[in-house]
Amino acid sequence: MPLTVGGCQQKVKKDDQVLFAYATKNVTKHYLKLSGPALAILERPVTLKVTDGTGAPIQNAAVDGLHTDAKGEVFITFKKLGIHKLKAERKPDSVRSNQLIIDVIIEGAS
Repeated sequence: MPLTVGGCQQKVKKDDQVLFAYATKNVTKHYLKLSGPALAILERPVTLKVTDGTGAPIQNAAVDGLHTDAKGEVFITFKKLGIHKLKAERKPDSVRSNQLIIDVIIEGAS
């Protein structure tokens, strides 16, 4: 949610998530947040969720070439092992999401 005080006056605590973005009042409607697991199993779908600053789901946001449904969810199946870095976008009315890092492993590995 937007600040009610200036950036220098806002108190930030450990584990707070902070977004600095240039946004136009008449264009920007959403500040996207991408969430999901830190680990995924190779060729097994995982559910990712895109919300805005209030926690409301965002439909039709693009994540890795796929789009979220009415619940703000997208189901992704990774075909390659290793680290995958993802962001959500919904142009032209939204600020791109945080980066979500998912480590794709073989089942049974940790």
